[in-house]
Amino acid sequence: MKSAARIFKILLVVIVSVGLVLIIAWRTISSYAEKAITEKLKNANVSFESVSIDLLNESARFTKLHWESPTDSAHHAPHLVRAENVFISGIGILSYLINKELTISRMEMEHGDISITENLNVKKEENSFLVIREISIDQFIGKDIQAQFVFDSIPEYSAKIEFTLDNIQLYNFSQADMGYKIKSIEALAEQVVIHKKESLYTTKISKFHVNTDQGIIEVDSLNMNPVKGKYEFANSLGKQKTRIVLQIPKIAVTGFDYELVKDSIFSASFVDISSANLSVFRDKRLPFKNPIVPLPMHMLKDISFGIKMDSIVIRDSKIVHEEIAEEGSEIGKS
Repeated sequence: MKSAARIFKILLVVIVSVGLVLIIAWRTISSYAEKAITEKLKNANVSFESVSIDLLNESARFTKLHWESPTDSAHHAPHLVRAENVFISGIGILSYLINKELTISRMEMEHGDISITENLNVKKEENSFLVIREISIDQFIGKDIQAQFVFDSIPEYSAKIEFTLDNIQLYNFSQADMGYKIKSIEALAEQVVIHKKESLYTTKISKFHVNTDQGIIEVDSLNMNPVKGKYEFANSLGKQKTRIVLQIPKIAVTGFDYELVKDSIFSASFVDISSANLSVFRDKRLPFKNPIVPLPMHMLKDISFGIKMDSIVIRDSKIVHEEIAEEGSEIGKS
């Protein structure tokens, strides 16, 4: 019995010792990995307050992450990503080492900013800090993100967004014409502001919700307003131009076909527009230099994609037309 007890104690000491060695070794390897990844990310212009790498669970956590792209020869504003917290889990280390294909089960980004400069021309570095053929992310979640698209240092689109993207694939990753696929999207954008460079209008949307799995789009409180008053609008152009003010409290779209978006086609089964208010104004005292396009073609003629809809219902809405006749001085309404 004493012999058995002695053997048991020896085995226990050995097991505990081996366990401690493995823990120390694993922590040492994780610490080395953190240092190596930190150095590589710094070379790629990525900074952060802290990083925690868990090789056992194939996960990483960053706090106060910041990335900024180089500017181009025209000194356009750079691309920018900031986040208070970034958590990545299910990192396929083996797949990357063997095939240079990075797989991620889940990626979360909280409390941050994303700024994309549309006309920025950033050259791909030949010696990238990571050699990656393809990136696959099962799910990417963003919470409390302020996003904007910038053109010539002017924000053309901005919104506060939350999103869930499923089954993302990025391929031709090291090339300028990088491709991507996203199986499904659910996103909520609030405080949306659209004002393209040199545009005569600013559009604001209180809420925009899309769920591609359910095929629905919901828009709350859309307001499109000219940036200039009635007389200033026309006189600034030096010719007749219809001035539009549009207010739509609610738009509901069902049967939205996300797959056709890839072919630049917006397709939906049913569009319900309720309580719309459209006001148009034209000053005919100014020179007539362009053909009159009937509404709503006036607003649709510049859309750069196809539209396919089975049914459109417009309820409880009104249109007010105002104009000043060629020899007139007062605004007439109809």
